[in-house]
Amino acid sequence: MGNRHDQAGHIIADRLGGLATDQRNFFPQNPHLNMGLWSTIENDVYNLVLSSEPVLLSITLLYENQQATRLTTIVFRIQSDTGSYHNNIIEDISNPPAPEDELMKNILSSETRLSNKYG
Repeated sequence: MGNRHDQAGHIIADRLGGLATDQRNFFPQNPHLNMGLWSTIENDVYNLVLSSEPVLLSITLLYENQQATRLTTIVFRIQSDTGSYHNNIIEDISNPPAPEDELMKNILSSETRLSNKYG
């Protein structure tokens, strides 16, 4: 499933209650996404939960067609009562295949284009 250089990323992080033993909780991710933007999102949700703030997290994985084994887009929503993330909807997070030459670059620096935290 996925592409040769993909990583198996969690849909819901283990520390947020996602099961690390359930294959339904994984999806093939470009390493830049998994260790960059997606990691940042997981950390922010975790920090909100640690602060005892009620958090609603909704994640939708979109595929090109029913035969596809690698998603193309992630739509997610973080909602909290305090307003910092109230009705924050981020769409069209791209999950392109990673070219081999890109894998040699610093994967953390590639996803630092976070305007309004994620967009």
